[in-house]
Amino acid sequence: MFNKIAFVCLGNICRSPTAEAIAKGRVADRGLPIEVESFGTGSWHIGGDADVQALQALNRAGFSHKGHGARQISNRLVEFGVLYVALDHSNYRDLSHFAALVASPEQLTMLRFFDPELNHLTKVASSDFDVADPYHRSNSVYDETLRTIERCIDPLLDFVVR
Repeated sequence: MFNKIAFVCLGNICRSPTAEAIAKGRVADRGLPIEVESFGTGSWHIGGDADVQALQALNRAGFSHKGHGARQISNRLVEFGVLYVALDHSNYRDLSHFAALVASPEQLTMLRFFDPELNHLTKVASSDFDVADPYHRSNSVYDETLRTIERCIDPLLDFVVR
């Protein structure tokens, strides 16, 4: 069992904070002893809040995410006992370099590997498993991204506590 889940996207303002908020809610609902956090692979938004449209989508869906400060992942932040969950295949590729240096390959996965709608696909990091990046797109894209993420969280948590 992993004691922490870290969601990783590009800027840590849309997809990964959305996944973090949903997972924190589900972890609390299930009473699981798991910490949840998020990071970006890029440095553009360090210290900034989550994207306004992402926060609005979370609010519309009944989730909250307060006090977010975007962070960039680096090899000094990668540690054992953490499951790193990439939101797209380029994030996965970037994380795999860190995992090769300081962690284990078993600590790296893609969120949509746990998507019930993609069970028919072989679990290989590719664009087939990307969570669409809604940045600067319509509210409906943010809502769809949230629904995709939400659909994956419980199966991911089931995997973590197995």
